[in-house]
Amino acid sequence: MKIIKAIFSKTGIVLAACITFSAVNAQKAFTVKGNLGKDKQGKIRMHYKDGDKYTADSTQIKDGVFVLKGTIGDPAQATIVLNPSNPNAWSTTRQSLADDQLNFFLEAGTTTITGKQDLKTAVATGGKAQKDYAYIISLYEPLNIENRKLNELGAKYRKEQNDTALTRLKNLDKVLKQKRLDTDSTFIANNSDSYLAFITSFKKELKGKALNFKVDESRFNHFTKEVRNSNAGKTIAARLTVAKNIDLGATAPDFTLNDTLGNSVKLSSLRGKYVLVWFWHSMIMGNDSQIFNVSKAYKKIDNKKFTVLGVSYERQEQMKEDKNYETEVKNTWKKLIKDNNMNWLNVSDYGGLNLKTGDPVSSVSKAYDLNYANIPQCVLVDPTGKIVLRAHADNDLLSKLKKIIGE
Repeated sequence: MKIIKAIFSKTGIVLAACITFSAVNAQKAFTVKGNLGKDKQGKIRMHYKDGDKYTADSTQIKDGVFVLKGTIGDPAQATIVLNPSNPNAWSTTRQSLADDQLNFFLEAGTTTITGKQDLKTAVATGGKAQKDYAYIISLYEPLNIENRKLNELGAKYRKEQNDTALTRLKNLDKVLKQKRLDTDSTFIANNSDSYLAFITSFKKELKGKALNFKVDESRFNHFTKEVRNSNAGKTIAARLTVAKNIDLGATAPDFTLNDTLGNSVKLSSLRGKYVLVWFWHSMIMGNDSQIFNVSKAYKKIDNKKFTVLGVSYERQEQMKEDKNYETEVKNTWKKLIKDNNMNWLNVSDYGGLNLKTGDPVSSVSKAYDLNYANIPQCVLVDPTGKIVLRAHADNDLLSKLKKIIGE
């Protein structure tokens, strides 16, 4: 039993590696100045993610001195490496992770990296984002120590096949994770002017997690205007606008898509019944429980009151205008429906999500704030067209539906 797997990185947490948002604000100039031990020679490489753009740059280090310049939108976590072992800046092999490197927060203005010897013991000094980053890493350090101790004990107990001790460690791991959440919560509450606090607060939502308007609007408004006007802030603001339109009590955005026979189906044409709109994609086929839970609801609830509308988003290998390719994808979709006894009404929003980013492309996916990170998901529409439930197809789905429908 593995207790903990890289909850924290060696130099702190990797806060922004997978966070994606459009870089729409003006780019601002930055300079990174380094001064290490005079024996340091060779190559310096820096990589970071600016919005949805991965960027890597390099320069020479001579007698321990180097300078890197560029432009950036929002602050971003950057990694700087001395004489990297792998030409791929995004490599996470054991060897590349063992390189002499330093994580810091890159932002507009000047950042200085100073140290008497190597990078890993150097100190980065910059603007507010870097100050906040250094502060939160200092808060995590005691947790990192606990984490390492638990990992060491976990390895020992697995070797001894001591299940009792492993169970005890698992409970300690839960306590450690809660400490981490409490640390984050305190940092967020006390730093409304911090960009780092903002992306910590909305970390999952910036990766695509669905927003709850009533809950998340106040969380968003906790932060200052300057933070809300960052690229990340504008991304969340735009998604909150959509979330308001699909909040409980709102009229479900209407749409028309084609079913398996090529016939047009309009959501509003199904009014008079409760309609469970199930947004899904073929990647869930390894999780039969979701299909089972939707099927159970479809079979158990009176079809005079209730029906299911499946809306599929297929992860095509590429978006082609080749009709033969589209036909092949749709035939695969129909086969999945047949093989899994998904006997309700099914429609396809072919090409509705961007394959590379997972972001919404079609009018339907935009209206319901869909992306590959937050589907499958269910939206229950009442007989008048109002949204009365948003949920996952989990084991409690049937009881949730019966409570609303009245069975």
